Amino acid sequence: MYRWDWLILFAIITCSIKTTIGVNRPEIIITPSEDLFPHWQTTFTLRCQVTDWPGSPVFFWKRDHATLYPNADSRIAFSEDKQSITFSDVTQQQSGSYYCVAAEFMEYLFELSEPVQIAVQEPPMIPANLTVIAKTSTTLHLRWEPQGDILAEFYQVTRKPDNYQLTTDQHEAVIYQLDPFSVYSFTVSAHNNVGYRGKSSWLQTRTEPGPPSGVLEFSVGVRTSDSLQILWTEPHEDVVNDILVGYELMVHATVNNSLVVSLNFTVNETETTVAGLIPETQYTVSMAFRTRCCISDYESKDSETMREGKTMAPTDEPRTEGSVAADSLSSGAIAGISLGCGVLIILLVAILLYFRCRSPGPLLLRVGSSHGSKPINSWNDGTENGANDLIPVSPPPEYSTHLQQPSESASNNAQDASLSRSFRYDPINTTSPPPAYHSRSSSNNDNSSISDLSNVDAMESPEIKEMNVPMDGSSTSNAPIYSVPHSGVSASDASANNQLYGGARQGPPRDTWI
Repeated sequence: MYRWDWLILFAIITCSIKTTIGVNRPEIIITPSEDLFPHWQTTFTLRCQVTDWPGSPVFFWKRDHATLYPNADSRIAFSEDKQSITFSDVTQQQSGSYYCVAAEFMEYLFELSEPVQIAVQEPPMIPANLTVIAKTSTTLHLRWEPQGDILAEFYQVTRKPDNYQLTTDQHEAVIYQLDPFSVYSFTVSAHNNVGYRGKSSWLQTRTEPGPPSGVLEFSVGVRTSDSLQILWTEPHEDVVNDILVGYELMVHATVNNSLVVSLNFTVNETETTVAGLIPETQYTVSMAFRTRCCISDYESKDSETMREGKTMAPTDEPRTEGSVAADSLSSGAIAGISLGCGVLIILLVAILLYFRCRSPGPLLLRVGSSHGSKPINSWNDGTENGANDLIPVSPPPEYSTHLQQPSESASNNAQDASLSRSFRYDPINTTSPPPAYHSRSSSNNDNSSISDLSNVDAMESPEIKEMNVPMDGSSTSNAPIYSVPHSGVSASDASANNQLYGGARQGPPRDTWI
């Protein structure tokens, strides 16, 4: 026995003798005094309380009647006066009956408290040996082994990659609704009211192969008059559900459904060209992929060969030749053509305006009226429509400009008053052809009809002969007037006294100011 054990035994004997002779015993208790059921990895404290103690006692602790020394358990810490102990991160190793001992050696006093029962609650141990005992293309049967003597209330199985969780109270579980020939990972954990310690190591496994769950995606490429180009891509593993081993191709004539060609390809091939077809004929192309156990459903598309000498760009759907030209134009090409046409129109308009501005001769300004418009410098005969007005084109050197003299009689033509300058022609001293005039005929104020008399033969035209009548009314000579730009007014427009009149036809005679 240790030295302290002999001392405690001596104190107990002494305390018993004092009790026998009627000496009051001090009271000692542990707080908390009720039994404790702490959870795993929790922290709590026990404290020793004494009453009616004559002096300063010394404290000791016992567990299951064995003295508990400081530093004997790393999860139990003593206070400086040994009156309390603190538990941290407890496990089942700290479970047991705890006593507090108070001793006074000078007075030979020794008291032992009532025990406090501590039962640490722990989760079950982590299961081991997770294995697959059976599998199909859509199910997996798992089994594992419990560990330790702590019973589990239930087990939880976790599946990846979708983190699906399954709960069971057995040591095995069947996982349903899995994808064929797919890889999954599993782990299991044991639980009770405290919780769980952790998860088992991950188990990775694959389901059995199954039939394909999709079709092969393909397209029709270049089409000629006697061939079709077929292109395809390797299907995804989620569709194959097994190991891919090859492809199958069949071509039928769409009209009578007769088989034209049937071909097989390896997994490394992704395109082929079916030749020997009839021009302008529609065919049905069907393709499927093969696995170790099965063959997928066929995917079919209709396509038509071109006429002789024609080639069609890749397409997924059959097209008619009428739509080829429209389909070949992209939106960018259409926008470029539209922009080019717009620029061309602008250039043409600019060129027309440029040459119009550079053309010789005065511009004919028009003054609006309630009945239309007339040239600002036109000669007017006094009628409403201005028939047979004479319009000067360009003056010869013999003409001299004069300020317009006001007329003694008011003019009925508003345009006569608007003239600011005029020309005077001297028929005697002329050295060059007289100015050319245009005879303009209009009706209903429509000035669109203009006839040029410049090149009319004076010998043949009575109108020009009449225009060449001198001012004194004498007859004209038979010599022709200038066949190049000329000038003149009708003799019928001149009065006997050589003055303007307000008749039905008005016009300035020769040598008359306007």
